[in-house]
Amino acid sequence: MIIREMIINGFGRHCGLKLEPENGVNVICGDNESGKSTAAAFIRAMLYGLSDKGDQSERKKYRPWQAGVKYGGELRFEHRGIFYRVTAQFGESRNDDVITLYNDTTGEILPTDAGKTVGEMILEIPQETYDLSVYAAQLSSKPNSDSGNMDYLFDRLVKKSDSMKQTSSDITVGKRIKAAMDSISSPRNDEGTLDILQAKKSETDAAVKRIYDFETRAESLREEHSRLRGELDEIKKRHTSEKKDITRITSAVNTIALHGEIKEYISKINECDEDLTYAARRRSRIRKPATVIFIILILLCALCAIAVAFYGKLSGISFLQGIELYRKAAESKVLSYITIGSAAAATGLIYMFVFSVGSSDVIACKEDMYDLEEELCGVLGIKYAYGDGNHSYNRDNINEELQKHSREYKEAKAYLDGENNKDAEDKKYMEDVEDYTQRIAYALASADALSKAADETGDCEELAERSAELSESINIYKERMNALRIANDVLGEAYKRWQADLGPVFGNEAGVILGKLTGGRYNDLRVARNFEITLRSRSGGDRSGDLYGSYVYSGATVDQMYLALRLALVKIISQPGGMLPLILDDPFVQYDMRRKQNAYRTVSDFTRENNSQIIMTACRGDSFPEDFNVMMLGDA
Repeated sequence: MIIREMIINGFGRHCGLKLEPENGVNVICGDNESGKSTAAAFIRAMLYGLSDKGDQSERKKYRPWQAGVKYGGELRFEHRGIFYRVTAQFGESRNDDVITLYNDTTGEILPTDAGKTVGEMILEIPQETYDLSVYAAQLSSKPNSDSGNMDYLFDRLVKKSDSMKQTSSDITVGKRIKAAMDSISSPRNDEGTLDILQAKKSETDAAVKRIYDFETRAESLREEHSRLRGELDEIKKRHTSEKKDITRITSAVNTIALHGEIKEYISKINECDEDLTYAARRRSRIRKPATVIFIILILLCALCAIAVAFYGKLSGISFLQGIELYRKAAESKVLSYITIGSAAAATGLIYMFVFSVGSSDVIACKEDMYDLEEELCGVLGIKYAYGDGNHSYNRDNINEELQKHSREYKEAKAYLDGENNKDAEDKKYMEDVEDYTQRIAYALASADALSKAADETGDCEELAERSAELSESINIYKERMNALRIANDVLGEAYKRWQADLGPVFGNEAGVILGKLTGGRYNDLRVARNFEITLRSRSGGDRSGDLYGSYVYSGATVDQMYLALRLALVKIISQPGGMLPLILDDPFVQYDMRRKQNAYRTVSDFTRENNSQIIMTACRGDSFPEDFNVMMLGDA
């Protein structure tokens, strides 16, 4: 296959780009971020389409940067003497892609088989083999052996050696055994017959278990329903037997109410007692000095009257004779007696007035107290005796009745406290009734729902019979699977001959190319079935002549190994007259100048000897041999 022309309408950063590769080595050259890898990926997309997997899918990655351009392009190539042209317009998904294949030699449009890509039709290799051999992703020549099924690739390698015909037959048989094993049990998708039977049995057993669980839980809920109903009936019966004594409650309430009223009267009587005591003390403070003054004034009036009456007998007292007022009073005795009597009467009146001032307050307090005691007797329901002399009698009766009332009050209060507790019990009773009612309803509804779910799940006996039938079928397929495993183990030995028979042939081809790449330093390598390489060291020292894994060599040497491997791989699997082109994305980035010159010479010789084509990418600034076709990209 020789690619003749690439026309990119819209693919990543490229829009309206045209490249014309030639036979031999072609270099897509440009600065970093100029789209070199995108141009290499365009070839793969035209042959095998774009992946849609994940957020970093190729379809999203290579969507045109410019708005309004068509997503896709055109690829012209020659394969086994026929010229082809592929046009592609990519859509939102693979189903929206429009890809047309033309046979430009005959001018006809070639129909594409359902589900097949252009690469699978024309090159006759699947996408996985293309990625393992023809297409080397950026910065690595090592094939990605984990990218897909390598059976096709191995078949192509086996057919190149007559000594491997038996191995080829073994591989074919192995494929059939593997297909038979996959039809019984497929670990990738669980769609084998045994997988389906086991899934059905698990589902059936799970249904039986669900039915059993439903029925067990429903029975438990019905037992709980009966138990809750019995407990609720017992609570109702116990509550109904506890009757209230309304008459006693009323009496107790009245006693409590009466107690408050009595306390109010007693408080007022105590206040009157205090006021009476205070008034009596104040009256006493007024009466004592008033009485002393009254007695003195009366005595003075009496002395004055005696002095007037006995004027003649007292004439011998010289100081009295010197008092003019006394002489005049003695001369007018009647007037004197009237004056002295008036003074005594006035003194008496004043004394009586002062004496009455304190008494009025005491009398008022007594009257208030007597009124309160009378009212309290009425409240207590006892007889009240009127008169000051009955005050002590009334007080004794009142105190006696108050003691009796105090006992009745305590009893009433204790009784009402008990009734209040019963009210709390009544409230709790109502809460219990509501709680039990809800729990009973829930238990019954849940039991009915579980029974319904069990009925909807299916008949337990029928499901159990179905499970037994599935177990028998499973055992049969397990026996078949065991037989196939034994056969597969036997045939597994055939695959081990791949390294022994084909490995040297493949390794020798790659070793010749590696010798050219390394200037003869390394040329003896071994290739494992997973494309891991061991290389015989020729560098001297204690490791000389030993085989070592690629991990002990530098990155550039490892890259040289896998470049040689890939060139040998493409040469071996290509069909006669249809040498596959190699697409290498920046393959020599780790090489120094000497390695690059060897690599340029090697790939140039390879394309000339095999009449093939290599398209690789490289950064601007590298110098290339004159026979390389360098295609420059615009500035980034």
